[in-house]
Parts: sequence; structure tokens; C-alpha cells
Amino acid sequence: MNRVTTWVTSRILSQSLNTESNDRLTRHGSSYGGWTLCHCVNHFANEGTFISAGVGEDISFDVEILKISNMLAILVDPTDRAEIHVNGYLKSVDQIFTNVYLEGGVQPTQNYFSSKNVRARMQFMKKALWINNNGLELYPPIDASHVSYMLRRKMEGKVTSIKFPSIDLSTIIKNIETNNLNPNQICINFLKMDIEGSEYFVIRDLPYATFRPKQILIELDFLREKNAYLQCFRLYKLINRMQNLNYRLAHTEKLNCLFLDTREHN
Repeated sequence: MNRVTTWVTSRILSQSLNTESNDRLTRHGSSYGGWTLCHCVNHFANEGTFISAGVGEDISFDVEILKISNMLAILVDPTDRAEIHVNGYLKSVDQIFTNVYLEGGVQPTQNYFSSKNVRARMQFMKKALWINNNGLELYPPIDASHVSYMLRRKMEGKVTSIKFPSIDLSTIIKNIETNNLNPNQICINFLKMDIEGSEYFVIRDLPYATFRPKQILIELDFLREKNAYLQCFRLYKLINRMQNLNYRLAHTEKLNCLFLDTREHN
């Protein structure tokens, strides 16, 4: 981002920030794949489900949340490498986490805490989170060592896209309600999205009534777009959309944002 665009987007975020004294914000996971979550009584529950879209090869955040709760985790990612990584963890043996993570976006599975109870509460969906179930064209990363495919290519030249199977939030919720025999896990505690540009459209089409997570964590990857006007416009629209849905921006870390449901306080 150029300096003017950076200043404008930072200004929009800072003016929208509304952290409350009782939010109890705690960061979980590695320096690369970690996120900040609210642990106050209104926004964090021991039971329920969380949806984590775009997990790549770093599930440190997801594992840590499962370790401290009885939640069910639905991990959503369309890539082969993410599937291999998660399956490697699911096949791991019980091990005590040593609180040591590697720098960068790839974590060896031996760096995670692992227990039969935690692994049993993790499910993987090899699909791209999107606004429908009709598939999604994504582009390979600029750096081949990276795992995440993106909605738009961030470089010049011809690059071939790949169509991945997709799933929308309403379908995920229906699957949880249909297949889950434990009524305590039907409640969606939070949604985390690190989906390389798709987040703007998913939030834009976020259903009002059928999906109400207490917390929404979003990486604003669209702020890496070359078009400065488009960056600012989309950020303004996303913030406005979240406010209309009665969410407040409680925390930012680089491009990561934490939104909390204000209706939980009523």
C-alpha cells in the first residue's frame, strides 16, 4: 500500500475501533497464524462450534482453542497442502505442547499440543469458503512456497486459475445442525476468515438471521489490492456492513480484525 492509502485505511480502522474494558482480549497461536480472541463472558463459551476458514499449514490457533474448551472446530480450506497438514495432525499421537512455534507459515505437527479429545473435535472440509456452492476460481500464490490460493492475482502477467469446490456459511450451518447429535455444539461461537480476498464478499453476503457468531475474525486481505480507491471503498463498506449487523471492531493487528457482537450485551 502507498503512504496515502495506508494513512486513510489506518484512519478508518482507528476511528471504528471500539474496545471495551471488559473484553479480555487474548492472543492464541504462533506469530504467523495466531489471532486475538475475546474471552469475556458474553463472547466466549466452553461449548459450541467455531469455523476456521483458510487454515493452510498453521493450525496453532485452532489447536489452542480446542485445548482450552470443549468446542468443535470446523476447518475449511480447499488446498491439498492444508488437507495433508490437518490430516497429519489428526493422525498424530498424544503429545504435550512445548510453547515453541517456528517463524513463518509452516508448523511441524509435533509443535502442536495433541490429545485424542482435541483431535476428535476437529473436522476438515476441503472447500473454499465463498458466497455459494458453485465452485470458486482461485489463483496460485506468487511465491510457490506459500500455500494459500487467492481470489485475485497480485502481479502482472498471465496466470492460470484453478476452480475449487466451494461452500457458503449457510450450508456449513445446515451441516452442523443436521449431523451434530450434541445440541450444545450447534451454537456458533466465532468465525475466523483468512481467505485471501474472498472475505469482503463473504461478509457482504453474511446472512442476518441464520448465522450469528459471537465473534468474527477477519484478515482484510483486500487491502493488498493495487487499486487504492478500491481498498478504501471496500474497507468503508465492510466496516459499515459489520456495524449494520451490530458488530463492533474490538481489536486490530496488522490486517487482522476482531469484531464482537454488541447484542450479547443487551
